[in-house]
Formats: sequence, structure tokens, C-alpha cells
Amino acid sequence: MTTPDQPGPEGQGGEAVIEPAKLLRLATMVRQVLEELRHDGFGDAARKRLDTLYHASMDELGDVLSEDLRAELDRLTQPVGGQPTPSEPELRVAEAQLVGWLEGLFQGMQASALAQQAEQLQALQRQQHDQQQADRRRSSYL
Repeated sequence: MTTPDQPGPEGQGGEAVIEPAKLLRLATMVRQVLEELRHDGFGDAARKRLDTLYHASMDELGDVLSEDLRAELDRLTQPVGGQPTPSEPELRVAEAQLVGWLEGLFQGMQASALAQQAEQLQALQRQQHDQQQADRRRSSYL
């Protein structure tokens, strides 16, 4: 996982999650809402509430993502509904799209963390190898 001042592997540059814990809470909430949508139908009032929740979630995500990631999310998501209350299918698609994007983000964070660990391991191994070489040279002089 990258931080705002630490570029990730392969030049990811400014992509960062500023508050991972908040991101996880939001993603869990959105996933749970989508799960509820799969099981239950809902009326006009529930659709209005879900629309409000969707927009609030998008705003909150803006607070925890770098500008690069926020711009990507904005490009990939379309505003929900052109009417005062979006239809149930519109809301289902919007929520599923958001969950899918978040899952991809988590996979990217995991891949980044693994790459950073591999780089650190290689650096440690190089350092140990260099130290062993130096120790051998010193012992051969004695």
C-alpha cells in the first residue's frame, strides 16, 4: 500500500489510500448494502435513502483517495439516475460498480504491499551478501 509521499511499484506515482481503515469501513458498508439489495426489494423511500447513501459514500471516498484514484473513480462511475429517485436497477448497477472498483483497489493494494515486501527482502539479502563478502575479505587478510 502506498502513502501519499511514497510511490508504489512500477511508477504508480500519486496513487494512494490516505486512510485505509476508513476505506475498509466504507467498502464493507457498500458491500453490505449491495447484499441487502440482492435479497430484498425496496420502495420509493428506500431508493431515496440508498441514493443519498451512495452519494455520501462517493464523497467520503474522495477524502481517503489520492487525486489520481479519485479521478479514476469519477471517470468510471456515472451519476445515478436522471430523475429525483433512481430506479432499483440503476441503484443496483451503481452499487455493484462501486463494490467492484473497491475490490480491484484492494487487490492493487495487496499486490503493492507484496511487491514492497519482495523489494525489502531482496535489499536485505543483498545487504547480508555484501556483509558476508566483506567478512571473507577481512578474514583472508588475517
